[in-house]
Amino acid sequence: ISDVQTNSAVSVYYCGPETRRGVMFGGNIEIVDDLAAKKGLWQEGWERYYPKGHDDPDHTVLRLMPTNAKGWTGSMTFELELGDTQ
Repeated sequence: ISDVQTNSAVSVYYCGPETRRGVMFGGNIEIVDDLAAKKGLWQEGWERYYPKGHDDPDHTVLRLMPTNAKGWTGSMTFELELGDTQ
């Protein structure tokens, strides 16, 4: 989390190898302090990693604000500029 506070620029990548499709979003992330969001996103079983539940100080929610996307599907590629999402 200290890295995010110092530099919020990130990229997030997803690939579906069985479909030969993938996408990468680039942009910035921010820490979400909203307890309702933390409760709403909470999944059963996460107690294993966050023993105090959604109130655990180590349980952190991040919000991605993408500015661009790159990806492919089969042999085709694409690139999009998404602009300012704040």
